[in-house]
Order: sequence, then C-alpha cells, then structure tokens
Amino acid sequence: MFEIFTPIFDWISNPYWDLSQQFQSSTILYPLFLGLYCAFLQGQLIWNISAFVYFSKGAAEKLRALYLFLCFLLGKMVMYSIFVVVIWTSGRPPESVFLEYFPSIKFFYGIALIMVGFISFGVLKVPLVEKWTSKIPPYLNNDYSKTFILGSIFSFSFGDRTISIFFEDIMNIVLTSSIGSAVPSIFAIGTVLPILVMVLLLFILARSNEVVKQIEKGHPMAMRYVAVFMIVIGFYELFI
Repeated sequence: MFEIFTPIFDWISNPYWDLSQQFQSSTILYPLFLGLYCAFLQGQLIWNISAFVYFSKGAAEKLRALYLFLCFLLGKMVMYSIFVVVIWTSGRPPESVFLEYFPSIKFFYGIALIMVGFISFGVLKVPLVEKWTSKIPPYLNNDYSKTFILGSIFSFSFGDRTISIFFEDIMNIVLTSSIGSAVPSIFAIGTVLPILVMVLLLFILARSNEVVKQIEKGHPMAMRYVAVFMIVIGFYELFI
C-alpha cells in the first residue's frame, strides 16, 4: 500500500532534502532540514498524523494541545539523545551498533506500540490491561506523561531512509561538531515541525464553535482507528 503513496511522499519531502543539502555547512540548519525531510517519509508521517489525532482531543483547549506537543517533542529529543549516547559510549561505528541492537529495538517497538494502543489511547478496554494500569501512580498516568512516552516510542519508527540519515549524517555531525550534543534535539525538532503546523492550524479552526464540535465528535472514532492501527503494526513488528 505504501508504494501507492510513495510519489506523493517524495513530492512533499524532496524540497526539504534539497534544502538540507544547501545547508550542509550549518550545524543547526542541516540536521533541522534533515529532520523535516524525515518527517514526511512514510513511517514518520503516519506516526506524526497519529500523534496529532491524539493532540486534537479538546480542540478548544489551545494551551493543552501546545503542552502535549511539547511533551511529545521532549520525548523524541530525549530518546534520540539516548541513541547517540549509546553509540558514542560503544566506541564502534554507528551501523554496527544499530545492527547489533536492531532485533531488540524491533521487539521493544512492537511491544510498546501494542501497549500504547491499549493504554495511552484508552479506547480499547481489556480487563487485564485496565487492572495493570490502575496500579500506575497518578503522576505517571496522565495525558502529559503519556504523550512524552508516545514521543519516545515514535522515535523508534526507523524506515530505511531515516536509519541511513540518523546513523550516518546525524552521527557524523555529532562526532565532528562542537555542539554535537545538541544535534539530536535539533533533528527531533525537525521531525515534529509538521505537527506544530497542524496544531497551529487547529488553533485557527478552533475559533469556530461548529468546527470544535465536529472535531470533538469525530475524535473518539479517529482514536479507535489509530489505536487499532498501532496494535496491528505492533504485532507486525513482533512476528514479521
């Protein structure tokens, strides 16, 4: 199915790739545009849309949507930085580290997506899962901590192109730049900029009460579709 939309993804993302190549000498703009390019690749774009569906809950609450977005971004920034630290401390080429840990990453990603589908979106009720989540402390079982976790998990959505960019281009900047430690965070910001644009668009649309009602009416169903999609992809990552 992805092949059908590949020309569209390429048409949207290629201008950002061209921009990144024009700013290769910039330690800030180069990873930012690379992140923005990756944001429109197949895997990242789908997860960005899923994240936005989550943020759109309570469309009239503008600050809430913004805070959720910031928690999501923080989750990605932290996780990408952890990736870099693991590679840095290993003292080995990034590609070899990724190949070694890829089976574990894929397993964790699959489990995490299934759990997010059941827990974070809170629309699929399973008695065993509900019993387990009831034991989570309140300060961890809220929308903001869930969104932070969501951002952390979505950081694992590496397509072939994103893998190549992160473990070659981004790691090269990290290892050669004087501000290398900030590069993963800059890359993370690039990957979520489309979400920020959609959140700002939501703010504009939320001026109309009728639009807000329509968004809130359709939100539960959209969340169910996203939750089911995550669970299906989670099982796919585990067994395929």
